[in-house]
Amino acid sequence: LDTGRAADAAKLLKTLFAKGDQATYLKPPFSRIPGLFTAYASYRTGTLASRQQAAAEFAKLEGEAQGVGDKLRELLAATWEAIAYDQWRAGQPGTAARSLTTADKYATGDLKRRLGMNRTALTLSRDPGSRAKLEALGGNPVEALVNLGIVYELLGRHKEALDLWQRARGRVQVRDLQKWIDAKKRIHGL
Repeated sequence: LDTGRAADAAKLLKTLFAKGDQATYLKPPFSRIPGLFTAYASYRTGTLASRQQAAAEFAKLEGEAQGVGDKLRELLAATWEAIAYDQWRAGQPGTAARSLTTADKYATGDLKRRLGMNRTALTLSRDPGSRAKLEALGGNPVEALVNLGIVYELLGRHKEALDLWQRARGRVQVRDLQKWIDAKKRIHGL
């Protein structure tokens, strides 16, 4: 899984678990729920179909997950969040919103806040109150700063947008954020 070969890992795990006797090579409580690893491998595969399969497998395992129930619900929420992202990228914002609602059923704490930020980001172009919602998040999660910066950029508030992106730069993993900041500095002469 760590080398990026999640599909191969899923096949190997399914073959291994089909042989049975998981107690010989898995420690409790994982020996009682070996399907957790195949579902996790499907989640990591990175395709919409495999993530949907992983969500179904995680949901089936939820009843069997004694001792790891909280972690499993966290994985379920993260899986549905990833599904929503894939659906949004495929141009299906309505389906993505429903997936975020499903993710919210399993989420707690910081993940719940991030899902709220994701829902707000989905409605940026349709909801005039989105800016206020992002401002209310106060930079938690940090991705809210990036999204709020985008809103400010669209409103022509370039300096404020740049300030937000610079605040977010060290605390968030957004691909090419520094390149974006540098380009905006050049374009707007800031």
